[in-house]
Amino acid sequence: MNDIFLERLDVESAQDWRGWCFKIPPIKIPANVKLKITPPYGGAMVRFCMEKDNKEYLSGYLDCFYQLGCYGGPYWDAYPWEGDTIRFAMDDVEGLEKILREWSEK
Repeated sequence: MNDIFLERLDVESAQDWRGWCFKIPPIKIPANVKLKITPPYGGAMVRFCMEKDNKEYLSGYLDCFYQLGCYGGPYWDAYPWEGDTIRFAMDDVEGLEKILREWSEK
């Protein structure tokens, strides 16, 4: 094993990535949207980018340790939403799905 792999294992263990696999809820995405999963850079647990009409983008992440923004627990962040960022508690899947639908219909 190389050093990079071992360092990653240390991070995965310290942040309990396997445990989070069972805590992160599934999310329905609109049929007219393409979903791109990206590496979890910048402290996020999960990052994604949504595309519609091959040009419009909505990016988002899951911050399980609420280090990237002001929120009192694990949360989803999506941007841009009406010129700003919108956040939902990790378990507020209905709220997140609602704005994803609204964004996809614009």
